[in-house]
Amino acid sequence: YIFFLDSDDLIVKTGLAELYKVAEDYQADVIQCEKFYTSDVPKLKGSLLSVKTFQLGRFVNEPTRETDNIAKRIEDFHNFRYVWTAWSKLIRHSFLKENDIKFPETYDIEDVVFTLECISCAKRYVRVPNIVNIYRYRPNSILHTKTTEMIPYIQRWLRALINGFSCCNEFLSKLEFFQQNPSIKYIALDSIVQDIFRRLKKIYQHVPPAELDSIIHAEFENHENSASFAAFFFNLSMMYEIQLNRLLNNNNNFV
Repeated sequence: YIFFLDSDDLIVKTGLAELYKVAEDYQADVIQCEKFYTSDVPKLKGSLLSVKTFQLGRFVNEPTRETDNIAKRIEDFHNFRYVWTAWSKLIRHSFLKENDIKFPETYDIEDVVFTLECISCAKRYVRVPNIVNIYRYRPNSILHTKTTEMIPYIQRWLRALINGFSCCNEFLSKLEFFQQNPSIKYIALDSIVQDIFRRLKKIYQHVPPAELDSIIHAEFENHENSASFAAFFFNLSMMYEIQLNRLLNNNNNFV
């Protein structure tokens, strides 16, 4: 089995043993933890751990095998019913090799693409209530960034969007299910778009729409039908800003 742990995070002492037991009991391809601890104290001394999640609702109280219905899985992922991080999972090594699942050669969006591929291929995907990760929180300094420094940040995420979209589309297009159900593939790809604009929403209000439109066109200029493609993403970004503001304001434990 493979378990990912970011260099600045921690795992509880019994974490791997807990997940390994469930994996063996269920002969699982993927074990997913739905929640994690957070701390804003680097060395944890005197810190009270808070429980957070990247998932909206539908939590389990015991190990629970996911539906085999890929369309339902993709729909749930699109609606934030899965945790998108790689470090929330214990994954069977042979499963990754058999399905040629790798991190795409792109930054920032690789966990979302990786998780979508796992969800699309796993025969035995199991959710657990176990909380094993300790995420050491670092305040997002982008909130205090000068407007002139926000442009590279937007460009970085737009490039992640383009690369992640392309990598995921290439992988899913090879799978028979998505060849027969292209509409479900586009729901999966839209999840990548949602993730990007969820990250960008905090700074949209500081960038005039005309300037944002110009940035998006510049990033998409090398793509076929770039003008219409850029216009589509510009309008989509405005729509997601409204939707995600409402979504995040109503879910305080969703980070």
